[in-house]
Amino acid sequence: MTAFNTHKENEKRNKVLVILSIILWLLLATTLIYLLFGLMGAKSSTLPTTNSSKISFQADANASENTLKAKADAIAALNQKVKDGEINISMNTNPVFANGQAKGTLMITNNTINKYPQMVEIYTKDNHTLVYSGGVEVGQKIETSNLAVNLSKGTYDCIAYFNAVDPTTGTKMGTAAANITITVQS
Repeated sequence: MTAFNTHKENEKRNKVLVILSIILWLLLATTLIYLLFGLMGAKSSTLPTTNSSKISFQADANASENTLKAKADAIAALNQKVKDGEINISMNTNPVFANGQAKGTLMITNNTINKYPQMVEIYTKDNHTLVYSGGVEVGQKIETSNLAVNLSKGTYDCIAYFNAVDPTTGTKMGTAAANITITVQS
């Protein structure tokens, strides 16, 4: 009889535990539902209500410009500045001169897609001597010209700088460069 009583007591204890578990789950579910709907109710009850379709607008003095718009405007301005300073350069990269005082085949062109006249300066790489300087308007070209100095017979590695110049202000708007080799034949 003792084993039977122990088994009955275990069944009663298990039933009590199941009933207590169900009660705890119901309490937990009720609490969660209350909290969920209570918070949602609190949010919706704080919204202002108005019967009018008109709102009196007054700007806050502390408001500032939208930073995304300001950044986009700044980028657009910089892109325009770059576009204004773009230079399309064109010249003979191997001009030949019969001698240091003769005209050579420079073939410098200021293409019509450029916005500004160009001041072209050519310097030797070894000692940075200015060997040519001349301006060319938009849409014009210099086929042949003389050097600024009388170079001896030989080959000279040089750098040609194309400076876009605002004709009104004289401001340098941009610079491009090209490596060239000048040959003086005698």
